[in-house]
Amino acid sequence: MSVLENQSRPPVPRCRLIRVVLLALLPQLAPAPGDAQESADRIYVRRIEFRGVTRTNDEVLRRELRQLEGTFLNPEAIEASRIHLERLPSVERAAIAIQPVPDSDNVVDVVVTIAEEPTRRYSAGGGYASSLGTSAHGYFINDNLFGSGQRFSVSMDAGELGSNAEVTHTKPYAFDAGVSRMLALTSRRVDQLTADTSSMNAELLEGRLEYGYAITERQSVRLGLALRNTSLDAGPDASTQLTSWIAANGDPGVTDGVLSTDLDELDLLFRWRHDTRNHDDFPDLGLEQTLDARAALPASDVDYFTLRYDATRYWPVGRWTASVHGVAGFGDGLGDTTAIPPYLNWFAGGPSTVRGYRGLGPKDSLGNPYGGNLLVAGQLELKTAWPQRWASRMRTGFFLDFGNVYSTDGTAFFDAGGQLVDHGFSASELRSSAGIAADVLMGFGTLRLSYAVPLNPNDDNGDALLRDRTERFQISFGVDF
Repeated sequence: MSVLENQSRPPVPRCRLIRVVLLALLPQLAPAPGDAQESADRIYVRRIEFRGVTRTNDEVLRRELRQLEGTFLNPEAIEASRIHLERLPSVERAAIAIQPVPDSDNVVDVVVTIAEEPTRRYSAGGGYASSLGTSAHGYFINDNLFGSGQRFSVSMDAGELGSNAEVTHTKPYAFDAGVSRMLALTSRRVDQLTADTSSMNAELLEGRLEYGYAITERQSVRLGLALRNTSLDAGPDASTQLTSWIAANGDPGVTDGVLSTDLDELDLLFRWRHDTRNHDDFPDLGLEQTLDARAALPASDVDYFTLRYDATRYWPVGRWTASVHGVAGFGDGLGDTTAIPPYLNWFAGGPSTVRGYRGLGPKDSLGNPYGGNLLVAGQLELKTAWPQRWASRMRTGFFLDFGNVYSTDGTAFFDAGGQLVDHGFSASELRSSAGIAADVLMGFGTLRLSYAVPLNPNDDNGDALLRDRTERFQISFGVDF
């Protein structure tokens, strides 16, 4: 017998116990704070029992509980426990029942019946985007490794622009305070940064250690370190801008007639995320925003930093949903580093920035987009569920985009006559477009279509190094099979 059961208390009428049990199941009926009846209705929780669990360790479930054993029965804590349990990847549904303890009118047990769902997922597929070309991918994920609640994943993808392979392990409770820890190992090969850029031969091997903390249910931060080794070659098709960066940074040398450099970096990583959207797919209310920062620490062969802020707000307008999306990115070299590494440059033009354009901003010596260290872009959209019979799967509407990418870090660009061109920020160089777009949720992924009319393109310039490339119809999709 527990201490609670042996304590001498006046018996509580059975009707009062029934009322409290109903309060636990229907939190909206709970008395307001300060209600004089509240103290008289206190019931103790003797034990919390899980049923239906076969693949998840007991501690994984108990650390999600907000109602604890040996404390007063709290309707709000019961409901919060259910919500947190159902957020676990291994839990499809958690049903909570209150059972009175025999011969104890004010002591109950809490029985949680768990319906588990598979936590091992694997898939292979492919995709296409106007600026990225075709690609193939595959992954394996176990969200409940050995029943511990830890996550293990392996992913690989390859396409026209390069390949990437990554292995990660995440421990959601590395510390009792709810701090998660992620270890990741990534191998990446880069042949091109976009389908329009000049060729690049880069090999990157990176190990990351990141810690995350949920400030609230909708707000989180991550802090980590990344140790990366990069081999970057200037092959026969390399642009003057890429060759110049390789020659001035890291440990450059010539091997078999090819200029190359080898870089070791130790980066400090930071991410803040805040998400109040009411749905992940097709939200119509709320705000999603992220802030990403990266800085190479003094032990690195190159010194630089990058910052990127991305935000989207949604609100209903009758049967339509209006949204405003904005993104700003900036980076620069520090000390003897002339500019941020070329593989970290930002690009503008396409579905995520300015539809109707491809490869905006500075062009390299070969006439291809080189990207820049300053990105400014925004999108205004007004969409609705149309046609109505596809309301759960499709949104269509109108958009107005603007933006561009600039170079302010000293990278030299020239026109066809060999004259130096200034690609620093200028509001007059912001490109804009308007058009119609559709997002379709399909069994294989999301299909995104847009038809844009560029409003102020510089597409009649006689100098190809200064001319904008336009593309009115753009499409992207991903496929799993």
